[in-house]
Amino acid sequence: GLDGVGLHNLRTLQEHLTLNNINRITHKGFISSFISIPPYTPCAWTSIFTGVNPGKHNVYGFYKISKGNNFQISLTLSHDVKYPRIFEILAIHNRRSVIINVPFVYPIHYLVGLNNLIIVSDWAAPRQFIHPKKYEEKYKDYLVEPPHKWSLTTSVEDYVKQVKDFLRERLELYHELLEEVAYDLFILIFSELDWLMHKVPSIIQGVGLNMVYDVLSLI
Repeated sequence: GLDGVGLHNLRTLQEHLTLNNINRITHKGFISSFISIPPYTPCAWTSIFTGVNPGKHNVYGFYKISKGNNFQISLTLSHDVKYPRIFEILAIHNRRSVIINVPFVYPIHYLVGLNNLIIVSDWAAPRQFIHPKKYEEKYKDYLVEPPHKWSLTTSVEDYVKQVKDFLRERLELYHELLEEVAYDLFILIFSELDWLMHKVPSIIQGVGLNMVYDVLSLI
């Protein structure tokens, strides 16, 4: 999965860059986040993995508002997802999934079929982790922190470099899991393009694509 990349973004990238693997993605094989209203990361991915809209799965954003004497705002968590996701449905049937950077898997004890899930936390989790613990111990050197605060403290060029370094390090972990673990479903969401488009919004119009070329090449 390419977070923040709609079909129109994909076509812009295809028009300007030579990226064979990305260019193999066609309209027929591409599921767009625009199946979700609103087309927003937390709602969209939850809709894709549950097959239902936010009115049923209950996720409207990274934060939720609780009614009471006063409105309270808190983080959306795994127990707020009110519809089973495909990896949970498979887990019930004793099928194993590897899920990487999928929103709202924290805390993990609310997930159904946890024994059949290998999880690498998403970038928004309070801490980065791998479940089960034996994999975290084995791959902890690859579990580098995501760039939560980098964009506030660095130049555009430095930020792009740090995103690229983060991805290169994390890819070692993804490759290890891809090759070494037995699974029926493997899900990996890349957030790097979304981060870069927030930092360099001109990318959406095809301007400054040199900023994302290396990241795209790695993906």
